[in-house]
Amino acid sequence: MTETHTHSIRTRLLLIVSSILILFFLFSSAALYYNTNQTAVSTLKKTAEQDAQRIANTFDTATYTDFLNNPRPSEDYEKLRKSLDTLRKQNGLLYAYTATVDQNQVKLLIDGLPVADAAKINDPATGAVASDMKEVLQGKTHTTDVIDDPKYGQYISVYVPLKSETGETIGILGVDIAAKDVETLTTTLLKQTLPLFLGLLVLLLLLTLGSLYYILGRKLKPLETLQSVAQMIADGKLSQADQTMQQLKIPAKDEIYTLARSIQQMNQTLRLMIVDIKRTTALVTDTSQAIDAGTTEVLDGSTQIAETMSEIATGTESQTHTTLALTDEMSGFSSLVQKTTDDSQHIEQTVETMRVATRDGQTQMKQSVTRMNMIHSHVVEATEQVRQLKQQSTDIQALVTIIRDIAAQTNLLALNAAIEAARAGEQGKGFAVVATEVKKLSTHVASSVDQIAAIVQNITGNSTQMEVRFAETLQETVSGQQEIQATDGSFTQIAEQVGTVASSAAGMRQQMLDVARTEARIRNALTEIAAVAEEHTAGNEEVAAASEQMIATITGLHVLVETLNETSSYLTDQTEKFDLT
Repeated sequence: MTETHTHSIRTRLLLIVSSILILFFLFSSAALYYNTNQTAVSTLKKTAEQDAQRIANTFDTATYTDFLNNPRPSEDYEKLRKSLDTLRKQNGLLYAYTATVDQNQVKLLIDGLPVADAAKINDPATGAVASDMKEVLQGKTHTTDVIDDPKYGQYISVYVPLKSETGETIGILGVDIAAKDVETLTTTLLKQTLPLFLGLLVLLLLLTLGSLYYILGRKLKPLETLQSVAQMIADGKLSQADQTMQQLKIPAKDEIYTLARSIQQMNQTLRLMIVDIKRTTALVTDTSQAIDAGTTEVLDGSTQIAETMSEIATGTESQTHTTLALTDEMSGFSSLVQKTTDDSQHIEQTVETMRVATRDGQTQMKQSVTRMNMIHSHVVEATEQVRQLKQQSTDIQALVTIIRDIAAQTNLLALNAAIEAARAGEQGKGFAVVATEVKKLSTHVASSVDQIAAIVQNITGNSTQMEVRFAETLQETVSGQQEIQATDGSFTQIAEQVGTVASSAAGMRQQMLDVARTEARIRNALTEIAAVAEEHTAGNEEVAAASEQMIATITGLHVLVETLNETSSYLTDQTEKFDLT
């Protein structure tokens, strides 16, 4: 508990009550000043309202009505202004004027100041608000609070309705009364009432504090005895404190009486507690010594167990790491086996594709051999036909030679006939005509025979070339036929080799599947071994941790036992300080 300066409760209570009363006095003084000020303001407002109403009653409303019909400077305006100025001076007012509300703005009509200071007609009225004029236009009076103007000082404005002879509101009369006398009036009232008020307050303060001091002195006197008893208890003098509490008399059963009973019960409870603590401390000391001896033996055994389990855990952990490493290697081998299996399957598929392609190629080669044989037969036949065409061209050329000779002889006979016809004269004209036609025919035949000879010669040349070409083609065809037959044999061998490779690939794939299954069984076995090893490692670590925790617990228990022994000794020493006799 933090130490502080010692003060009497009675003094503190007196200070608190005094502070409250002083605050109450200050508040009462402020309230008195405020009420006095409000009374002065209220009185001033009432006076201003009476002055305004008196001016409104004496104001010439008939002339004012005529002025409203034509609001401009005139004799009526001057008459009304002078009248307001006179009334203002007679009543001691700052300002008197008439106003109207136009477009939500208060405007002056007649200013009751001297002509040099008076405002013009329809000038805005400063300080007047159109919303305040609504109730005035309804026939009511409106009074403002004290207005503090930097130019005119403090004043109060009063607005009353101007009514015609028929009672109709025809305008607004405003008057401003100086409020500087409010402070003077307030001061005067305070001078009259404040001394009596302060005297009563001071008397009340003194009576209250005196009564409170006497009452608190009687009520709080038992607290001094209780304070002494509490100090005795703190010093360990429980018997002396008990005797003092028995001699204490408290007539009223209030909080102090309850506190005294509580302190007395606390003293008795503390006496019983000290006795129990002494008895318990002796028992704890004996028990802690026995526990200390047992914990020492358990600590030695636990330390040996922890060291042994730590060695076992280290060996098991090494075996687990080895098994896990082998499992990782088997995982890599599994990936390699799987890849090899996939490659074998791919090879098998490729070989099957090659087998199909080889079978198709072999079929196409057989068809090519058949076609080459047919081509060879056709080339042989064509060669023979070209040879026959060449022979026929030779025969035709011989016939053309015979026809050319016949045409030459016919031409010669026609020439001889023409000569004989010329010799015969007239008798030979018909024969001459026939001879001429025969000559033309033989000439035409000779020309046609020459053309046929040229054609036959070309045919013979072409036939010779065709015979040479066909001979070369026949030779190439024979070579191609032999090569195709050789290729057909190669395709047959390839098909046999592809079949062998396909069988080998299928066998290799089956063997790789067997290897994969064996590898999976080995990997599963290694996984189980690793799991068992991890479980053993975890178990060993848990046992080692439990042993270490037990060692830590026993060590802590040993420390606690030592602390308990020290605490027991301390409690024994402390309880010896209490006087129970």
